[in-house]
Amino acid sequence: MSWQVFLVLCFFLFFLLGILVANGVGRIQLLQYGKINDYYVNQLAYLEIQPQEYFFYLLGNRSKLFAAIVLLGFTWLGMPAFFILLGWHGFCLGYLFVNALVGMGLQGMCFLLASFFPQLLCYIPAYFWLMRSMLENGHNRFRLFGVHTVSKHACWKHLFFSLMLFAAGIWLESWLNPVLVQMIVRKIV
Repeated sequence: MSWQVFLVLCFFLFFLLGILVANGVGRIQLLQYGKINDYYVNQLAYLEIQPQEYFFYLLGNRSKLFAAIVLLGFTWLGMPAFFILLGWHGFCLGYLFVNALVGMGLQGMCFLLASFFPQLLCYIPAYFWLMRSMLENGHNRFRLFGVHTVSKHACWKHLFFSLMLFAAGIWLESWLNPVLVQMIVRKIV
């Protein structure tokens, strides 16, 4: 089994776990505490978003996790951290899908899918490119005493490509995503 198939299987395992937990929580709690309901979505329909400010807000928020994964990728903690991140995202996505279906039905699912597009087209490859470089270059790219296990050129090439994809994802999330989400919300409200 390739590492790509293994990662997808891990993601879907945690995705199913998120679905099971959301179903265990119950409909009333999901409607009370869930973010995907008619009230929340109605608020988004007429929200004014300043793309420049939103860009810097997202840059600050998303960069912390990405930087942590990059820095941990240079140590033996990189692989466990990446699997924890992958599992958490799978779990949350499963939970959110159930929340969307319970809160708004198929319209909630359309809203949820629109809120992930198009930035995930950049974020997913950026994280997987980092994972690929961690797997191909070994768990410890740089040993404790300064002995390099891979060429610096290959390491920086992987990192640069991931950073460019990540930056493109932030740009898409701050400039294009709000327009798409508001178009979808105004049609379903």
